[in-house]
Amino acid sequence: MSARLTAVLAAFAASMATAACAAGGPLPAPVDGEIWLEARTHLVAARTVEFPEEARFGGVSSMVMDGDDLLAISDRGASFRLSLGFAADGRVDAVTLKATQDVTGSDGKPLDGAASDSESLTRDGDSWLMGYERDHRIDRYAIGADGLPGKWLQHLDIPGGVRSLPPNGGLESLTRLADGALVFIGEAPTGGSHLAWVGKPGNWRPFRYNGTGKAGLLAELWPTDARPLPDGSLLVLERRFSPLEGFGCRLVHLTAGWRNKAEAGETLTGERLMEITRGALADNCEALAVRPSASGHGSDIFIMSDNNFMPIQRTLLIQLRFAPDGPAS
Repeated sequence: MSARLTAVLAAFAASMATAACAAGGPLPAPVDGEIWLEARTHLVAARTVEFPEEARFGGVSSMVMDGDDLLAISDRGASFRLSLGFAADGRVDAVTLKATQDVTGSDGKPLDGAASDSESLTRDGDSWLMGYERDHRIDRYAIGADGLPGKWLQHLDIPGGVRSLPPNGGLESLTRLADGALVFIGEAPTGGSHLAWVGKPGNWRPFRYNGTGKAGLLAELWPTDARPLPDGSLLVLERRFSPLEGFGCRLVHLTAGWRNKAEAGETLTGERLMEITRGALADNCEALAVRPSASGHGSDIFIMSDNNFMPIQRTLLIQLRFAPDGPAS
């Protein structure tokens, strides 16, 4: 979470009221002006996710799909396995917390303080990689109980430029590509765009990320997670917050040619697939996961928000369907 967001949340909480939602229940359909969807992108479902019996649940900053489960991490050093229940049309209609586990450090003890600010997660073969900010690093973990990150294995060799990122604007986006390469994007803008890298340890290629390239939006919308699609394109989730407008988010699609441009060191821009501007779906969206659609056409996209462990915010799960070859159905 950015320092700017931290500094104004208290004032925002005092000045705004939040509509009450049933714990763990579906959200009302958005009204005109609250969400924009590109023609190939369809809103499937949205609901709150709450587990009052588990105090560690919340602060979700990244997640990946594992069958019908979501594996998620928080920015306070915990990991979760969430089981999704689906209706016949592929819509999520239930979420169950199956397991919670503390993330540990090299000493085997649970992480705490600045060292526990885990912001990104990706599977790398038979291990997990987790990206951290404040103490900027990528750590490798064995696959532990319930498939969650287990024993700490190593610090990954990362580019020196990562250390130049602002303390609260680090490795929010980290994902593995089909050929094993990694891509990560700095959250906070530097020099008018976002520092980013693609490659592997010992062979990192720097590039710049600039959202959709629209003037005036870069300072508000910062990347918080990224995931590849089967065709080689890349999805990037962005989040904004302002004390006047509250939360919003945007989903950006970098088409399949993005990789060559990135390796050439270019500044990348993409197309907007979805944007939430206000209303029941607007919150601190940070986590992104993708899997093939149950319909057999396109991909289902899951977005989850970080509630910052504050009563004014919620953990939301938003399900989209993206059909790149034609209108979503």
